[in-house]
Amino acid sequence: MISTCALFISLSWLISMIVFSLAKFKPVENSGKVFIKSDRINKYLGVHIFSYLIRNSPFKFLNLGVYLKSNSILEISRVYEEIRKAERNHIFAFFLVTIGSIILLFYNNRITDMLCITFSNVIFNVYPVLSLQSVKTRISKIICKQNDLGENRNINS
Repeated sequence: MISTCALFISLSWLISMIVFSLAKFKPVENSGKVFIKSDRINKYLGVHIFSYLIRNSPFKFLNLGVYLKSNSILEISRVYEEIRKAERNHIFAFFLVTIGSIILLFYNNRITDMLCITFSNVIFNVYPVLSLQSVKTRISKIICKQNDLGENRNINS
């Protein structure tokens, strides 16, 4: 039972990594959508705890591109784009694993395998998306504030 779950999760993760490394997907123009807009709901779901655990564990080394190296607006914009790319990857992996787990359920007819895969899918794909979206929201506020300051400087000059 557990070996089927582990094998399926590993294969689906590998497939999604290969697809995204081979295909150069263009970012969707309107990808600023946020699934949960309320910070209170994110706290209730434990997204901040998940983010803390990622930042303070070896998992932070899986995607170093989503961390700031300086406070320049160019670096913030680069991190914003990396976050959008990581978010798309996790959403794609979520759907890939979900479809695969449904197929596995019909093939093996074992609900425990599907529950194991679904739980892992939530931990490894849904929570990272929610965490990335909360960071993306904060970064977009910083970029908007910086753009407003830049426009005001040009007007006063």
